[in-house]
Amino acid sequence: MRGTCQKTYPQPQRAVGFVIFSAITSDGIGANGKGSKQFLPLSSVRCDRRVMLRCTARRLGKSGTRFGTNVATEVVSDISALDPARYNRALINTVQRFDGNEYYTCVRLMCIGQRIIHTIVRARDAREGSPSVHSRDTPLNSDLLITLQKALVDDLAESYTSLATKLFEAAGPGFLSYDLLVETETRKIYVCEAGFKFFDSTIANHLLPLRPKLPFHEALFHIEAYAEKASSAFVAAIGDVVD
Repeated sequence: MRGTCQKTYPQPQRAVGFVIFSAITSDGIGANGKGSKQFLPLSSVRCDRRVMLRCTARRLGKSGTRFGTNVATEVVSDISALDPARYNRALINTVQRFDGNEYYTCVRLMCIGQRIIHTIVRARDAREGSPSVHSRDTPLNSDLLITLQKALVDDLAESYTSLATKLFEAAGPGFLSYDLLVETETRKIYVCEAGFKFFDSTIANHLLPLRPKLPFHEALFHIEAYAEKASSAFVAAIGDVVD
């Protein structure tokens, strides 16, 4: 991609003759939830402005704050009680149906620059009553995960490649992960969250009991293989940003 990308993203920092690959500004965008929602749409990246979540924990948590609150959430039918200033006031329906049950889903792209190193689908049983999906919520059901891999990873691979390029142009070089919401009916992809991450050990440890049945996640279970895959992408990514 050298010479084809408009370098509007935060440039690599230089210090004492070295290049700092992960730009400070990029990491600030990832760490700051409000910053990513404001910055990414300017680069034609569709963000989750239509999610409607209300906190139900005793302590109040506000969606769109700088950092995560880790409070419980729920979907509500009456939005009149929600603050009109919220950016997320409607649900992005990510439900996938499998074996008679429904699951909320979230897709995580692990990227180095504009190159996708690994793609992970996480899920949560809708019967739990919360659309908030994390690694440990993912059912240890290999048939479910294989089905979700086909529907939300394999079938959308070209879209993710294009999106990763847009995210790179917006955020710049770095070891970044992006959580995506794929709307069930329209198949539109929304960026839910951006963060600094090289390897996702949480989901790797969670899915480890299913390793023999999930060959597409072998790199997650073999850190040396993941590092080797990432190193070639890193060398190429350096070439993208250093003249």
